Amino acid sequence: RPDNQLLRPEEKTQAVRRIQDLELLVFACRRASKLREEGRAHFGLAVLRDNLGQHQKAIESYNEFLRVCKECSDTQGAALAYHCIGVAYQLMGGGGSSPSEAVTSAA
Repeated sequence: RPDNQLLRPEEKTQAVRRIQDLELLVFACRRASKLREEGRAHFGLAVLRDNLGQHQKAIESYNEFLRVCKECSDTQGAALAYHCIGVAYQLMGGGGSSPSEAVTSAA
């Protein structure tokens, strides 16, 4: 899908449902102590939120993904999280807190 093309209403509805499913999965994984699966769910949430233009919420999800990656000593996942956080801030045009503040709060 080109960047300037908006989601159709049914696509947006599907994305919102998928977000709700992933939020439930995050909760279930946390309760079951399935840390890596929780991280994957956070990453999926972040990507969906980015695609919907919800960049601040995406950054929050990327920070949760980063937290999980650090707990699992997943350096490649952490690098991906840092990259995605930076891209999300770039897409926001630098609004909100600085990327270094977001990364510091995730530590």
